[in-house]
Parts: sequence; C-alpha cells; structure tokens
Amino acid sequence: MTLNNISIQNSTIGAINTGNVKTIDVAIGNLGRQGESEAAEALKAFTEAVIVNLQIQTNTKNEVLEQISFLTEQMTTPKEQRRPATIKSVFDGIGKSVVTVTSLVSLWEKVHPLLNHVLQNT
Repeated sequence: MTLNNISIQNSTIGAINTGNVKTIDVAIGNLGRQGESEAAEALKAFTEAVIVNLQIQTNTKNEVLEQISFLTEQMTTPKEQRRPATIKSVFDGIGKSVVTVTSLVSLWEKVHPLLNHVLQNT
C-alpha cells in the first residue's frame, strides 16, 4: 500500500482498515500544508504506533483508526457543520481505548491537544 506519510509493514495491511489509514494519511499531508507540522508529526507517530502495537487487539486498533479518521474528516468539514459533541466523545473514546498501553497513552497525550487546537481554530 502506497502512502505519503504513514509507514505500514505489509504484514499489518490485512489486519487493519486501510481506508481509514488512507484518510488519516491525507489529513497528515493537509496539516503539514496548513502549517500545523507539529500536529501532523504527532498524528503520524500516534497512528503508526497504534498500527504496530501488539498489546491491543486488532478490533481495538480498527476502532481507534476509525475514530482518528472521523476526527481528520471533521478537520475538513466547515467549522459550522462540525459535530462538537461527537468530536468530544471520540476524543474520550480514543483515550479509553489506549489507556492500558503506556506508549500509546504518552503519544495520545501529545496529539490530543494538538488535534483539538486544529479543530477549534480552523
């Protein structure tokens, strides 16, 4: 699978929803072009860490990737059409999904406020 930003090993491709990963990959590129390079790098690092993590089950990985994909889609939605209550629930859901994996928690704690900033200010 060819992506511009996210690195995925071939052995992982069959286990994850590649459509969500492609959506996230496009968003990373868009963030970089909008001058949000710190958010782009943090999102890339978190997404790749979720994909390769062996401590969370495949269905949980796909749930988290779907939630991240939703957030990135909201970034391109006009601000007045965004769904703030759903965005808040998705942020909470991702945090709960990764809470048992220390390496993911630390990455999530970095990317969460950056994505929230983008969603509030773009």
